[in-house]
Amino acid sequence: MSTYLLMLLRISSVLMDPFNNNGSKKAEHSFISKGLTWIKTSMFLLVLFLTLNYQNVQAQAWPADTIQVYINSNNPKFPFPQFNEYNQGKSLALYNPIGVVHAEMEQTTRDAFRIMMNRAIYSGDVLGSGATAVKYIMFNNGVVPQNYGTFVTEGDGYALLAAAYMADKKTFDGLWCWIHDNRLSKIKRYLDCDSLR
Repeated sequence: MSTYLLMLLRISSVLMDPFNNNGSKKAEHSFISKGLTWIKTSMFLLVLFLTLNYQNVQAQAWPADTIQVYINSNNPKFPFPQFNEYNQGKSLALYNPIGVVHAEMEQTTRDAFRIMMNRAIYSGDVLGSGATAVKYIMFNNGVVPQNYGTFVTEGDGYALLAAAYMADKKTFDGLWCWIHDNRLSKIKRYLDCDSLR
């Protein structure tokens, strides 16, 4: 956005400059000159308006059923982050990139998980009741607006792994319940005990 503004300010300074290339005074009082100045000003304001509102026009309206993540929920035994070193070699646990601290890596990972789970929505099904109720979560499904009609089952696995790594039990349980009741074969659904395929 700042790049657009700088560009527009530069254009406006050229359009509104009362001097031409050789420094002579423009005929500002002539009818044609005033008309051109008005047109240039109007065009500049129009471009400025469209630029400032571009993000609002392009922004996707996230549905109300987009989920919230719960990192380190339910008092996990191994909360995020662990920063454990591998037995076989170097990892980011002990060998940070130059200029990057653990706190920055942790925040980046948290943000990435939140962005990833913006592609998930509640399906509307709920298993159980009260505090232990599990809301079913669809992640990798063509009906989810943020998936743009795509469907690849391995995405369910990525979502489960990410939720486990982030110690987000609430999200993991919701993902697993939906996957179990909709993706697996020759099982009885949790929700109604009906056979699936």
